Amino acid sequence: MNFTSYPSRDLETFARAVGRQLDSRGKEPNWVRKIDPELSPPLSIPNHSAELKAGTARSIIDQLLADLDEWVIHLDQLDDDEAEDE
Repeated sequence: MNFTSYPSRDLETFARAVGRQLDSRGKEPNWVRKIDPELSPPLSIPNHSAELKAGTARSIIDQLLADLDEWVIHLDQLDDDEAEDE
């Protein structure tokens, strides 16, 4: 791997790690969240070539990092709601 490309398989692994699942919608493979789908929009991870261009990979990674941020906010809100109920 060089610094101008990134394997799509690695990005798919990261998508699974943050709770996304492959969905058969659209032209490109889309990764969606089945649990709490309102936290993130569908994410397209092209896999028609062995490696993605750096800019495409960077954009996908940015969205996956945003997923993690959304989960932290969501889980914090759940904790706050449970604390208020007690």
